[in-house]
Amino acid sequence: MLGPTVDGQFHFTIKEPLGVVVIILPFNYPLCLLCWQAAAAIGCGNAVIIKPSELTTLTTLRFVKAFESLPPGLVQVLAGGGKVGSQLVEHPDTHMAAFTGGSIPGAPWRKPARVSTSGL
Repeated sequence: MLGPTVDGQFHFTIKEPLGVVVIILPFNYPLCLLCWQAAAAIGCGNAVIIKPSELTTLTTLRFVKAFESLPPGLVQVLAGGGKVGSQLVEHPDTHMAAFTGGSIPGAPWRKPARVSTSGL
């Protein structure tokens, strides 16, 4: 953990798996954001479900072939529109969701505490 420190304090980060992480990608920079988010989630021991933009589905499907050497089911792609994203985020077996996009499409997903809104 970076940042200012105070005498007598010890700062650290614990990386623990949460379970299933849903990654909802925008149409712009889909591979860059996928790499950042999937690497962090998988590196911490989580399974990943990727919901690409309807405009970049083929790009994402082609790229995830790089994950074929990982255990089956660890990285999955589910294509579709906003309804698919909503179902993924609201599913009880989703432990965390990463959404990068506009505040209007992402507004319904801000209520669950497990949703990261860093891209808003």
